[in-house]
Amino acid sequence: MRVLPDPKDSQRDLFDAGRRIAVGKSESWTAKGQTPGAAAHLVVRTAPETATRVRVRIDGQDAGAIVLERTLGWVEASIAIPAERVTAQMHVELFNEGPGDFVDFHEWLTQ
Repeated sequence: MRVLPDPKDSQRDLFDAGRRIAVGKSESWTAKGQTPGAAAHLVVRTAPETATRVRVRIDGQDAGAIVLERTLGWVEASIAIPAERVTAQMHVELFNEGPGDFVDFHEWLTQ
């Protein structure tokens, strides 16, 4: 868990707890309730301890990568999901390609 300055207001703190994903490992979840055919964004909150690259797959298909560099604060990176790829239920997978650990604190989908 971490308490770091809020990215939207540096005068406030933001607490979050996360998971460490080793190189070559992944985590996944199912997003439900999206409006099919409407573009979306996957947002990932992390506080990178080392540089790493995270591959994003939606329903088993590549959706891009998030490249992270070490930082002392929160990073909220996003991947655009084109409208034609958005369904009411989607399997989201984040695969850590390395070279460092991926510390994932929070993920969410927006439309």
